Amino acid sequence: MTSPPAYTFLELSPPTTPNALPKEQLNKRIKADHEQNVKQLKRSTKEMKKQQFWVEVAVIDRTFYKLSNSQRLFPRFRIIAQVRQLCKRLKGLAIDQVVARFLHVFWNVASIDNCKGPWNFIPTKELAEYTMHRIIAAALLLDRLQGLLMKAYVEQTKTLRLRHFTSLMFVYMGACSRLYCMAHRWSIELQQCYKLIQGWYAAFPSGIKPKDKAKETTIKAIDYSCLPDTCAQARRDAIQEWSGHSEIPGILTSTSKPVKKLKNKNPVPTTTTESTKDTTPLMEGDDLGEVIERPI
Repeated sequence: MTSPPAYTFLELSPPTTPNALPKEQLNKRIKADHEQNVKQLKRSTKEMKKQQFWVEVAVIDRTFYKLSNSQRLFPRFRIIAQVRQLCKRLKGLAIDQVVARFLHVFWNVASIDNCKGPWNFIPTKELAEYTMHRIIAAALLLDRLQGLLMKAYVEQTKTLRLRHFTSLMFVYMGACSRLYCMAHRWSIELQQCYKLIQGWYAAFPSGIKPKDKAKETTIKAIDYSCLPDTCAQARRDAIQEWSGHSEIPGILTSTSKPVKKLKNKNPVPTTTTESTKDTTPLMEGDDLGEVIERPI
């Protein structure tokens, strides 16, 4: 039985092996410009702080709760709920902190402000693999988020053509378009960061001692392999799986093992005044507001 890839888990603990090793343990046979890679990693760490992205998410959150009673019957409400669900998962992933932790190891410090001067440490192979799989997980979430944002934008334009809730539609359309652009750029930056670490981590030694077989067995229970095309292939496979499906697949959930796709066996028929019917099933853990628990 093959082990599940590490990027399919939202909650994944960092490796228990030592994160920092002396710089002298670098594999000299691996040709890499370490100084240039560290500088590029610094730039990538700064790019991961997406403050404006979360500002737009906060706009959607506030509008969502404020108008949940009047908008809960419409398809756009369900799509925005899915957008919020993905944003919560992305925030819980904290990819900016994961990449920053990888950078801090080179100086063995806790803050990026102390990452100055010559570096005397290197990360372990296990930490590099963990970081790359967290990057893949974030890229998958952003890919799915872009698809839902485009779908949400289309739903807002349909309502706008009917001249219903005009002000609200403009707010949602603006937030969705800005989030889409930022998510697209962020996914490109993550792909570049993965490429940087993947071509570099072969020079890092393993933090597992030969006598410590228990840690090695634990790590092998989950697939941490990171090939040059692992990130790109995972994104292609996910897009093929998502195409034609409106629900979020059972990937990157908060459980310890992959979750199967949810099927709505007892769909509740809804009546709307708009031309598009809401056929999207509810997802487990959806935050649709308290009103969704009351009978319609």
